[in-house]
Amino acid sequence: MMNTLHEAKADTNSVLAWLDDCSVETVVACTTPKERVFEHYRAWCSASAMREVSVVHFWKRLKDQVKDLQETRARLSGVQRRLCNISLAASLPMLR
Repeated sequence: MMNTLHEAKADTNSVLAWLDDCSVETVVACTTPKERVFEHYRAWCSASAMREVSVVHFWKRLKDQVKDLQETRARLSGVQRRLCNISLAASLPMLR
């Protein structure tokens, strides 16, 4: 029953479907730029014929689904970057 409910939500929630399809994982350190994560999601939506959500809704839904999601800000080469602990290594190679 829970599996069926999860599948139904994934059919209508592109963020959940992206998480499932790309095997997105979290890691200990926040090293992945947030814009890279969102661009990966957008590319996946385009390739999968799914409707993407706005960047604000994407992060809200991601936080709802990934309980150990962490975010930080770091200054790299004089530029402030927003980083998170999402790993895209196990995701679709064509979208990395």
